[in-house]
Formats: sequence, structure tokens, C-alpha cells
Amino acid sequence: LEIKFTLDATIWEEFEINPYFIAEIIQDLAFLNKEKTFELKYSVNSEPCRIIYKFENGLRDLIEIKGFNGWGSTVFATELEFESVDYSADICFSFWDYSINEPFFKSFVNNLYTHEGGTHQKALLLGINKALKKYVKENKPDDFFVITERTILSCLIGAIHLRMKRPSFCGSTRNRLSNKEIVKPISDFIFENVYERLKSYEKTANKII
Repeated sequence: LEIKFTLDATIWEEFEINPYFIAEIIQDLAFLNKEKTFELKYSVNSEPCRIIYKFENGLRDLIEIKGFNGWGSTVFATELEFESVDYSADICFSFWDYSINEPFFKSFVNNLYTHEGGTHQKALLLGINKALKKYVKENKPDDFFVITERTILSCLIGAIHLRMKRPSFCGSTRNRLSNKEIVKPISDFIFENVYERLKSYEKTANKII
């Protein structure tokens, strides 16, 4: 797919588009479509510029790159692929090793960034929450912990990309996913996988708790 465009001088005469804004959008598309290669061509002062985006690991590459922006490292890196008849989801997340780092979470539906999150974000947080609570209840019955979705989100670095035929949106800018039917299947899937990983990596699990 090749797109060429010019800007109407009567409309954009005093407006200059930063080419890196477009580059950021294309970069997100490359993270979401790991099987594809994206090439961006533009010019600066008549000098040709060319950027090629290809992220073979998809969202995992996004999370790893963001992880390098913080102090220390990330722990419990988890990558999941959910499949059903009506929709699918690519999921990747980890936790910051240091609480001073700024959390990062992006959610997408059919390649579109959902700024306000929605039910796919809720499903992810709910699944992680249930897994952590069950692990704590079974392995630290004498300790008291308060685990909330807000607490998880505060130290999470993650992304979820949902693909579905008929997404429904709500919110102030109509970009919060509102399909409630996806919450239970996806959260149950995440719960089962995360809980099993917590049991397999006890040292890391205790560090997260």
C-alpha cells in the first residue's frame, strides 16, 4: 500500500506537520502486524529519508523497547495469544522491577489505538488480578495483601491488541471498547496462564507480590 499526498496551502499555510508524528503511527502499525514490513519515505530539505519498520516479535518488541526506558529491568515477561471464533487478541506485559518507573499500557482494537482503554484492558487486568490473588491465598495464607487492578496498572508495562469483526465503542471520544462479552473469556484465559507461570517462577512471583 503506497500513499502519496500534498497539503492544500490555503488550509495548511501556517501549519507544519512533523514527519516523526506519521512515523510514530506507522511504527505502532508495525508492532501490531509483525508479519508485515512498513517503509516510510519522506524528504527533509530536499534530502531523501527512508525508514523501514519490521518487528518480528510484535508486541513483545514494543514492551522490551519500553522496558529499556526505565531504571533497572522488568520482570515476569508474559506473551499470550488468545483465539476464539469471533475474535483474537495478542497480549504482552511485564512488571517494573522498580516502582519509580512510569507505568506504560497501550490497548488497540483492529490496529486502532483505544486511548480510553475499555473492556479489553479490563479483561487483562482482571485476569492478572485473579491469578495474583489465588497465588497469594495458596502460598502466603498468613500474610495480608490488598491487590487491586489500579495497583497492578501502576507498575505494569504492557499492551493488548484485539481483533474482532464488530467492535463497539463508547467514551468521551468514542474510543473506549464496550464489548462486555469479551471480558470473561479473555480474563479467564489470562488468569489460567498467569497463575501457572506464577507457580513455575516462585522467586519472581514473590518479588512481584
